[in-house]
Amino acid sequence: MKNNKTVISITICIVSIILIALSLWFFSFNSHNDSSHRDSENIFNTNKTVLPGDEEKIYQSISGVSNDSVKLVPDITHEQVKEMLNTLSPPGSFCWYYTHTLYSSKKSNTTTGILKIDGGNYRIETYNTDGFLMKSIIGEEETVSVQNNSSGAVSEFSSESTSVFIEAGVPDIAKFASESGTDFEYTLVNSIYGTLLFARFESEINGYSQTEEYYISLDYGIVIKADCFENGNVIYSLATTALYEL
Repeated sequence: MKNNKTVISITICIVSIILIALSLWFFSFNSHNDSSHRDSENIFNTNKTVLPGDEEKIYQSISGVSNDSVKLVPDITHEQVKEMLNTLSPPGSFCWYYTHTLYSSKKSNTTTGILKIDGGNYRIETYNTDGFLMKSIIGEEETVSVQNNSSGAVSEFSSESTSVFIEAGVPDIAKFASESGTDFEYTLVNSIYGTLLFARFESEINGYSQTEEYYISLDYGIVIKADCFENGNVIYSLATTALYEL
């Protein structure tokens, strides 16, 4: 009888230890998942100042709402634009967080991205709305490589044929320094929040209208906001959520 009691006691003790270990593992596992989930949710939630960081004052000024902190210089020529873009001196290292959306008549597709520039090397990571890393795009002196994380495929291109911006699906300022930029009207925007170049293209043929608007940061050398319309309906939008020097 005494031996039976001893065996029962040992068995209960072992079971208790196993249950405690399982409880600790379960708690640790859930905590890790919660932490990972929070990190995934907060990956684009930064406390950095958004450029221009002006509570829409620059954009309102472009639309005709006067503001003492924003000065507009209209009718900038394309030759002046090319000179400005070819003589930019952006920070050697900075980070840009953005979202851009493609719209169709039935649905929209939003992508979030992070660009990091460090000493002339570019890296863009693009994520879907679930926080899944879709692409990693790396730009160096002579090459642009693209890793598709869905398929695992890696492609490499000459930097003369494409750019990290084009591969990420966001506007490249080279567009405005080329001959295609002659179709735009330009306004220089000077403000306490930064210096921008506003580029606008508008056309209408046989009842079909097209409008493109881009805001180029001359401080960082990238397009920080864009809106494109067809027949008054938005088909593309780009917005900056954070932009800061490292």
